[in-house]
Amino acid sequence: MSAHLQREGSVFIDDPLPATLPDQRLREIYDEVLPEQRGFGYHVQPGVYYSHTEGDYVFQFYHLHPLWMATFADLFGDGARFYALTFFGLLSIAGICLLVLEVTGARMAALVAGLLLAVNPLHVFFSRLHVTEIVALAFSAIGFYYLARAARGVQRAAPPASTAALAALSALSLALVFFVRITGFLYLPLLVLIYGLGLWWTTQQRPAYTRQVVGYGGLVAGLYAVSVLYGLYYSPVYSPVIYGWRFAGLLGTYWKEILAVVSLGTIAAGALLPFAVRSEVARRRLAFAARPGLWIGISGAAIAIGVAGSLYEAYVIGFTDRYTYVPHYTRFGIVGAGAPIFWQTGAVGWLLYTSPLLALVAIAGVHRAPRQWPLLLLYVFLAVCLFANLAVNVPVIYQHYYYARYLVSEIVPYGIAIAVAVTFLSASRWFRVLGAASIALTIPFHLYYVMQQMPVREGVRPYAVMSRIADAVGEGLLLLDVDGWGGKRNWEGYARLQTPLTYYFGKRVFPFESEDLDAIVAAFDGVSGADVWMLGRRPSDHQCLEPADTFSYWDTRMENAPTIPLTADESFWSQDLYLYKRPAVCASADREFRFEDGRMYPTRRGYVEAQRILGRGWHNPEERHVWSSAAQTLELSRDWFDGGRWPAVLLMELRPYAASPEHLVTLTVSSGDVQREIVFDSGETAVHEVGLGCPDDSPTCAVRLDVDGARSPQEVRGSRDRRTLGVGLYNIGFRFEQEAR
Repeated sequence: MSAHLQREGSVFIDDPLPATLPDQRLREIYDEVLPEQRGFGYHVQPGVYYSHTEGDYVFQFYHLHPLWMATFADLFGDGARFYALTFFGLLSIAGICLLVLEVTGARMAALVAGLLLAVNPLHVFFSRLHVTEIVALAFSAIGFYYLARAARGVQRAAPPASTAALAALSALSLALVFFVRITGFLYLPLLVLIYGLGLWWTTQQRPAYTRQVVGYGGLVAGLYAVSVLYGLYYSPVYSPVIYGWRFAGLLGTYWKEILAVVSLGTIAAGALLPFAVRSEVARRRLAFAARPGLWIGISGAAIAIGVAGSLYEAYVIGFTDRYTYVPHYTRFGIVGAGAPIFWQTGAVGWLLYTSPLLALVAIAGVHRAPRQWPLLLLYVFLAVCLFANLAVNVPVIYQHYYYARYLVSEIVPYGIAIAVAVTFLSASRWFRVLGAASIALTIPFHLYYVMQQMPVREGVRPYAVMSRIADAVGEGLLLLDVDGWGGKRNWEGYARLQTPLTYYFGKRVFPFESEDLDAIVAAFDGVSGADVWMLGRRPSDHQCLEPADTFSYWDTRMENAPTIPLTADESFWSQDLYLYKRPAVCASADREFRFEDGRMYPTRRGYVEAQRILGRGWHNPEERHVWSSAAQTLELSRDWFDGGRWPAVLLMELRPYAASPEHLVTLTVSSGDVQREIVFDSGETAVHEVGLGCPDDSPTCAVRLDVDGARSPQEVRGSRDRRTLGVGLYNIGFRFEQEAR
């Protein structure tokens, strides 16, 4: 996706392949291999959908993260594209360090939090895999850090200009989260709470800063609204699906209406709250909502419900038949798995990746540590994310690491930050010792898993092989034999090659089934300059394909596992790929050229087979057609037609030069005893049928075309072109049976 954006500069995709194919039959074959379900909302390839706005197709995901990768590729070369992930991985560690420093005031706490995140196996894995979670974490941590600094500045009555600048930086950082990941709605409960508490407190203690709170809330809300509109337009399939998936299960059939009411109600309350807090009565009533114990209790309940929801969903999957016929679950083999399914719950994943000890320290510590609002608000945010992900999004982690990624953007890093913060803030010596012991045990625990994945360089081998294929093909057309992967119905198999070759390397890839190979190869007979290649999983002995290269393709990746993976798959998707080149002229001795019944052949520049029939009087072929003069011929040979018999009808796609009602152009076509006159009064292009009168016993036949009204461009518009132009011939064909009229 990032390579396509870098190369094309657009998030919408135009398919250039059909227009470059030499005839309609090939376009039909290409169309047949596309997925059977067409139209807006259906896959074309993994991550690519049919579009209903601009272009033929549209990418699935949001585009800011790929744009960052494209920027790195532009600045440092294509090989550095994936170092954007490393950069954001480091930036996320720095953001967590700064946030913990701001919350605790202890540099050692910041360094410990950064170390724990740096050796976290989930964070390490996704700092090397091109998904959005680490990028979102980096921006959210920085946004929370600037927000905490702004809040501290307000408490200390810092200059309003500095606190406003910090608040603006926080809002912009969080906006980058919204434009990177669609799940920005997880941040809204926290931001609403911060807005309400900020208004309540500043109205009483720091009235000069109340407008800043209002401005911050309005800015964040506006930026989030823009991100939603952006997603609905530029990711028109992905956005509605995700919103429906997340909210329909939680709110039911009328989730859209409920969300609309809640959103409008929240906006109205937010607009009225600055006026309401001016009242002493309202402030006293709102004081109840400003009690830390209330939010600690609510957060604890949300975490408990999330864990219970995760365990319950695991029970339903593992012990009932509710999901027996749901492909999303059956594909992972977890339906009816029994007791082992509980090891795959999101709750267990949360404990493992945070570390069981640190997770318990974080929860217990919030109840024991001094009631600091920055720490408390982080705990509220953690509770919201735990509830949403464990109870709704990923109650069961189908496979690690990949489906555990929903834990790495918020739950695991902020759980670590809270655990470290409460350890350093606790007034209890034994609790600090317990927290320090938990930290000390977590480091080797997680470092062990990190060391298992470090030798694995996922994607390096496939990238090298596909780079070699792309370099060999160049600007040519690559035919992809899909039968080696189970045919067109198993498109997710061969898409592992088609998608990166098409969108990363920018190649024209034509997937086909073997039964169409003869027709495809024949279509390029005589097309001068046609650079045609074929790639397949099986060797080919086709007479018009020359072996070019053989590639050993495989990948090394961490194995999919029910918990944190320990072993690597050294030969993932291992196979040999065979690359062939079609020569410009097929050297087969037993294959002679034949005009097929009813098929149209281009006469444009480079298409040799159709041009062989052009006799005297024609101008040189151009990009789309060939111009006649006032008198010319078509020279036919009976050997070019099956059975050695003459066709009954000549088909010509024609456009007259400068025809109009005031200047008619008349074409007379003669062959043997048959003659037909065609009169043109406009410059439209159309296919015309003319009967042929070639003598049955003659091996050759001349068709004469005479144009009355042919003129030169010099005569028509004062051009320097003095050629006499009659009609433009675009395509030509033959039919053996005369249709009844």
